[in-house]
Amino acid sequence: MSDSQSTFLKHLGGKAIARFKLDPSGQPVFVEAEDGAKHYVIDLSLPEVIPEVSIVTYRLHPTYYDPVRESEDPVTHFQERITSFGDYRLNIEAAVGGRLLAERVNLSELLREGHRSELNSPGIAQAIETIEGL
Repeated sequence: MSDSQSTFLKHLGGKAIARFKLDPSGQPVFVEAEDGAKHYVIDLSLPEVIPEVSIVTYRLHPTYYDPVRESEDPVTHFQERITSFGDYRLNIEAAVGGRLLAERVNLSELLREGHRSELNSPGIAQAIETIEGL
């Protein structure tokens, strides 16, 4: 665990996760592009966070139409919905009082954390492998 991640975890009380949106049969939802790439629907969030967090900023890959996403809603665990067909490093920043805490992590790591108890599910495992492979 890196020093910045341990600081992030220590001060926020938890870590960021990503979860695929799942269809009724438990399979990850995606939109297929013209080139055949699967763009998975993914929710980013901070499921366990201290009440002092006021805003969370997700800095996505610069190729996104809107690469900077902000959430001020603790009720949804600062959730932000994105789509992605490949892995990349993103920055997650949380404003805690007058302090800004940041974590830089791969999307695939967040997905593995968010689906920790479901990694044996063939659909989820395949979707994560697809994300990692690109």
